[in-house]
Amino acid sequence: APMMPWKMHEANWKPPPGRPPALRAAAILARGESPGENRPNATRRDKDVEIIELTKENFEQVVNDHDMVVVDFWAPWCAPCRAFAPTFEAESRLHDDVVFGKVNTEEQQELAAAFSIRSIPTLMFFRERVILYAEAGAVPPAMLAEVVKQAKLVEMAEVHREIAAQQSGESGNA
Repeated sequence: APMMPWKMHEANWKPPPGRPPALRAAAILARGESPGENRPNATRRDKDVEIIELTKENFEQVVNDHDMVVVDFWAPWCAPCRAFAPTFEAESRLHDDVVFGKVNTEEQQELAAAFSIRSIPTLMFFRERVILYAEAGAVPPAMLAEVVKQAKLVEMAEVHREIAAQQSGESGNA
């Protein structure tokens, strides 16, 4: 079955109010704040975490083989993308159960087009092959942590039922 876009707000999920602009995210990174700060229950992994370089050849396999995948669409020339990279890497160390991957939109233009990437960085969260979150802009550490936390809490059986109902309605087999 094809991957279907689905938004967390369809399950009454709302992002934290007052999302700081991307420039604030860069300022937070410049101050050297860690995404683990202000989160006393966060546990860091000691080992280095591999962030997977996603390509059109391996993207589908990675998303199919892992329950939760966070994808950063970026480009080397993009200053906000480079500013977001340490936040993405730091958050990846906190989650053994989530795969973190990056798509270089310059090298993977076909993949970026398939997901209608219009501006970068764009962050997507896949869970059980469903897009739960997709937003452009460098998010600050606390926002990225909240996206991962909320995505883990989504009741996926309900999501799959809604998708199945939408698909059967569209095909006329309701």
